[in-house]
Amino acid sequence: MNNRGSVLVLLVVVVAIVTALGSSLLNIVFANYDIKRFNTESKRAYYLSENGLNESYVRTRCLIKEAIEDSVDKTELYLIEYPLNEEAAIFKTNYKQYLTANIKSRINRHGNPSVEIRNLGSLIFISDVLIVSLRSAYVLDEVEKITWVELNISVPEFDDVNDEVYDVKDYIEFGNWNS
Repeated sequence: MNNRGSVLVLLVVVVAIVTALGSSLLNIVFANYDIKRFNTESKRAYYLSENGLNESYVRTRCLIKEAIEDSVDKTELYLIEYPLNEEAAIFKTNYKQYLTANIKSRINRHGNPSVEIRNLGSLIFISDVLIVSLRSAYVLDEVEKITWVELNISVPEFDDVNDEVYDVKDYIEFGNWNS
């Protein structure tokens, strides 16, 4: 009997098995790498989307400060011309008008992240509180993350702002926060 070719056949079978195991292991390694990269990009996109909402919060605080200053000035000018005892009502009306007229241009951002106001219809104060629904989206490669938040903006008292005993952060707070 001639066994000379059997070693070669056995060697070919062993090499084929080792090659199959090696390629399977390589596929598993690449799949795990892709999963880890996707998870990393997903987390990064999420945090950058949240950052868009945080930036909108800061811009809104600046807008509230401007609205307070503008409304106090307009109220004082109005009272010089028409000295009534209606300063609180005049202040509130001017404050609400200033905010609703300027908030969309301050918050809506195109780019990455994109931030937009998602309220349906007009922005309206209800019981001296304006609820603004914000949506932020960030796209990173094939991953898009979207986060939502409600900003609750309240109307300050005229006496507090006129006496300059106020802090802007007291008039804005986060409501519902979703991702």
